[in-house]
Amino acid sequence: MGNYNFFSLHDKSCFLSKAKSIYDPGHLIHVLLVFATIDSPHVSCFATCRPESHVIEMITSTIWKSLNRELLQVEKKLVGMDLRRASSSSTSTCIGPWEYEVFLSFRGQDTRQNFTDHLYAALYQKGFRTFRVDYIRGEMILPTTLRAIEMSRCFLVILSKNYAHSKWCLDELKEIMESRRQMGKIVFPVFYHVNPSDVRNQGESYGEALANHERKIPLEYTQKLRAALREVGNLSGWHIQNGKSEADFIEDITCVILMKFSQKLLQVDKNLIGMDYRLEEMEEIFPQIIDPLSNDVRMVGIYGFGGIGKTTMAKVLYNRIGAQFMIASFIANVREDSKSRGLLYLQKQLLHDILPRRKNFIRNVDEGVHMIKDRLCFKKVLLVLDDVDDLNQLEALAGDHSWFGPGSRIIVTTRDKHLLELHGMDALYEAKKLDHKEAIELFCWNAFKQNHPKEDYETLSNSVVHYVNGLPLGLKILGCFLYGKTVRQWESELQKLQREPNQEIQRVLKRSYDELDDTQQQIFLDIACFFNGEEKDFVTRILDACNFYAESGIGVLGDKCFVTILDNKIWMHDLLQQMGREIVRQECPRDPGKWSRLCYPEVVNRVLTRKMGTKAIEGILLNLSRLTRIHITTEAFAMMKNLRLLKIHWDLESASTREDNKVKLSKDFEFPSHELRYLHWHGYPLESLPLGFYAEDLVELDMCYSSLKRLWEGDLLLEKLNTIRVSCSQHLIEIPDITVSAPNLEKLILDGCSSLLEVHPSIGKLNKLILLNLKNCKKLICFPSIIDMKALEILNFSGCSGLKKFPNIQGNMENLLELYLASTAIEELPSSIGHLTGLVLLDLKWCKNLKSLPTSICKLKSLENLSLSGCSQLESFPEVTENMDNLKELLLDGTPIEVLPSSIERLKGLVLLNLRKCKNLLSLSNGMCNLTSLETLIVSGCS
Repeated sequence: MGNYNFFSLHDKSCFLSKAKSIYDPGHLIHVLLVFATIDSPHVSCFATCRPESHVIEMITSTIWKSLNRELLQVEKKLVGMDLRRASSSSTSTCIGPWEYEVFLSFRGQDTRQNFTDHLYAALYQKGFRTFRVDYIRGEMILPTTLRAIEMSRCFLVILSKNYAHSKWCLDELKEIMESRRQMGKIVFPVFYHVNPSDVRNQGESYGEALANHERKIPLEYTQKLRAALREVGNLSGWHIQNGKSEADFIEDITCVILMKFSQKLLQVDKNLIGMDYRLEEMEEIFPQIIDPLSNDVRMVGIYGFGGIGKTTMAKVLYNRIGAQFMIASFIANVREDSKSRGLLYLQKQLLHDILPRRKNFIRNVDEGVHMIKDRLCFKKVLLVLDDVDDLNQLEALAGDHSWFGPGSRIIVTTRDKHLLELHGMDALYEAKKLDHKEAIELFCWNAFKQNHPKEDYETLSNSVVHYVNGLPLGLKILGCFLYGKTVRQWESELQKLQREPNQEIQRVLKRSYDELDDTQQQIFLDIACFFNGEEKDFVTRILDACNFYAESGIGVLGDKCFVTILDNKIWMHDLLQQMGREIVRQECPRDPGKWSRLCYPEVVNRVLTRKMGTKAIEGILLNLSRLTRIHITTEAFAMMKNLRLLKIHWDLESASTREDNKVKLSKDFEFPSHELRYLHWHGYPLESLPLGFYAEDLVELDMCYSSLKRLWEGDLLLEKLNTIRVSCSQHLIEIPDITVSAPNLEKLILDGCSSLLEVHPSIGKLNKLILLNLKNCKKLICFPSIIDMKALEILNFSGCSGLKKFPNIQGNMENLLELYLASTAIEELPSSIGHLTGLVLLDLKWCKNLKSLPTSICKLKSLENLSLSGCSQLESFPEVTENMDNLKELLLDGTPIEVLPSSIERLKGLVLLNLRKCKNLLSLSNGMCNLTSLETLIVSGCS
């Protein structure tokens, strides 16, 4: 047998399997023979009193030296090898400030000569400096052991049948768990042929042991020992039972500890501006995410659009809390790898992170699911899945909470909020853009290598930050691009960015757009070009008319973080809006007449004046505030047969000072209207819509500040028309029979039409009308009887100074909520006002001809606010004949009322009564003492 080494052991139980677990036989160069009996005549034999661990150490040392000799020969041939990288791959770990990396707590008589001995040897072979107590003398824990606990990085507590019978072991455990609580140290329990529930609940031998201890030591102290057992019993660890190979468990334990101590921190930018605040915000929303003592399995989703910082946040979180977990795995680029390499590849990557030295033979995704569950269900795991975009990815890698051991955390980043909701995440966090101060700092670190702008670059830096609007990716890319460039180069680049976005930013943002279906893409482009910042209901109405299934599509855009709904308005980030407009421009970069949407004023001007329009154009947005004058002809629109959306408008701040006749049209002007869904033309210069106007699919007609005298000539059928808005059209004198032309109209807004003399008598029959606004129609003298306006919710006659009589109400109007009659010439209200049983607000302030109120006003049981302020001829308030429990505010200030009726006590819910400057008021009614809800009574100026 010549050059071979021989060792012999008496007790051969599971020794061969332990030796096998230390080295992979496929990698051995020499042959190892281990004889389990001492009577072999040709072997060198160790004394039988030596522990097996010593023998194993000598065996592994011999093999290690032998292997190293051959490895040295190999290294001589590796010319040009990166020796630093080679040395970093060693399995040895850095001791750092710790004297010991592993502390073994165990009951000697149970496991010293078997499991613990073999585990100690395996840890030694892996290079871990491990503390264990070889022999216990007395019952008091030694100072050397206490110091070892203090100076150890990780604890392996081997909970065997008789562990709790040893007060030494329990004292040791109490100190270990205290160290865990105070210093966050790692504790792994090994349940060695005992049930974890017996440890937690002190059942079986553990209950007997604690009962014996309670007879000898104070109850208060044994309660601390019980608490330590409960705590360690709740931790993730290993449960060793009969029939399972202890060698496999030892390999698993050593691999987990090796991964724990060799955990690599992920590379993140050194300038993490605003990160602490965002992590604190996440912790407030979901405090369990970083709580090392929580044993609940929790899944957390971080969502937001591309470049907002989701991955960076996940990396920082991983680096901060990874040490608290038995296993930590960061699976990057899930979307990309799933598509290019498949889900099986991702499963193998995760399994490799779990057990890097064990071959994971899985042939399909189903086998992978089973193996991941089997390997992780008892382990405390931190798993980060970055950039997930499909439910199948989550189901293959983190299908359910039950896959993971107590205390596990699964963090998922995605651009799709709905995906997280669908998978049942415990908490969601939206990654938010940086505020201006944070954005300036991040940009400057990349553009100037300092936290503030250089001299002469302050204004330019603010312009870039405003353009990027808090997107971290954009700030970093543009900062790096502009680094070292001159002021003139900065100015030139900023001008270019206004029209052509940075392509690197564009690629990141556009990825999610490419994953939308065609209808969702159309909705995205319409919002980017026309509807950013508009009311959601309004946008939905128009897009539905375009057969875009808006409610569903806008929901998808919200889930994928393209848009945000705030106060029922749709908002899109500036860079996403520019991306959408750039996608349109790329349809035909050199010929805007072939773009589907025109939204840049100079481009619209060019297309219209040069008559470049084609059937490709579906929408036009023209801001007149940015043009001097434009002459539009019928020919300019002639080819735009597919025009759906036409919006010609002014900026809000310039609408009041707009120039008249900025747009010149010929009297016979016409434009294609067959496909029109939305017509918004402020300052329309003609007296009516064109004779050839035919828009059967029109939903919204907005012609504010126009020169219209009448809406249209002749008969016109607009069955889908929802809203007519012609505010401040001061030449409008009549309204046609809308019941025929637009029977489904819901909103008619005519405020500020100061020349309007009358409305068509049929208006009182618009049974689907919800809003009628005639505010400040000063020449309106009368309004027809209300016959069938059962859907009406808001009716506004405020400022109609010529209106002397409120129309008679012939039908039920229980849906009317608000009635505004302020500053009208009305002298009295009809008794039919009592039909408004759903009325909540009645505004009659400054009705200077109003002399009295009908008693039927007491039938308004839903009324909450009644304003009679400034009604200078109202001398009395009617008797309250019925309880009006909902009336909360009664404003009588500035009226000549002399006395309030005693029946005012029926206003049980009154909170505010304003009698300010009621100069004729002589006294307050005794009935006011019964107004138990009254909080504010104003009587100042009642001389």
